[in-house]
Amino acid sequence: MKGRSPAFQFYPDKWDTHTRHLSDYAYRIYHRLINWMWLHSADYYSCPQDVGAIAVIMAEPCERIASALKEICNPYMPLLKERKDEYISLGLKKEADKQRQTRKKNSDNAKRRWHKDLDAMPPHKKTMRPQCQNDAKSMPKACSPSPTPSPIPSPVFKSTPQPPKGGKSAPAVIPEELLQQQGFAHEFGEYLKTRKTKATTRAQELVLTELRKRPSDAVEALQIAILRGWTGIKWDWVDNHRGTGKPKHDNFLDVTNA
Repeated sequence: MKGRSPAFQFYPDKWDTHTRHLSDYAYRIYHRLINWMWLHSADYYSCPQDVGAIAVIMAEPCERIASALKEICNPYMPLLKERKDEYISLGLKKEADKQRQTRKKNSDNAKRRWHKDLDAMPPHKKTMRPQCQNDAKSMPKACSPSPTPSPIPSPVFKSTPQPPKGGKSAPAVIPEELLQQQGFAHEFGEYLKTRKTKATTRAQELVLTELRKRPSDAVEALQIAILRGWTGIKWDWVDNHRGTGKPKHDNFLDVTNA
């Protein structure tokens, strides 16, 4: 994601001390969950408290995720804290706050250096204007046009007008069979908000076309796409997360650049 910090500071001694009581499976889930929080959560340090949602994120069975969370959230040594309907990592929160303060400090220092250098500049460099505009009387010849016109006028080329850029894409029309699915319109709107790239009208149409193949599963597919941060939807991936299919990478529908 643009503007997002890609890494956090790692302390091996603290990590070994805090995770040595975990089983191999719980250790792996905790490690992957910490990475997902930093890379995908809005605040860098939280994840849903719902076991089913975490199972989708980790692509693991719900029963095994529930068992791992019991170890990770052990009341005698909890590695994740509960906050409303979320799990949070206090270590990641401290790291996110520290990086935010460091970025602000560096930005403030850069602004102070810029203003300091600007104040030390001579006045004629601050304005960046031609000398003939500062003092028209001192150099009348430099600013006056040439008395001899050009004998051959330069050709004028007219470019073809281009359509304006940056306009908003029109929303795609949702087919009736998808609108009949309870909660589809809401989930589709949330999916478009969480995409890493802007969803053009063509991109929306491609997603809707794919969802029309299995309308009854469309809402669940959108929820999985939101949790996984997908820019497109492929039914083989959905089946793979359910444990009912095998992923086939040759027919992935990617609408990132549609």
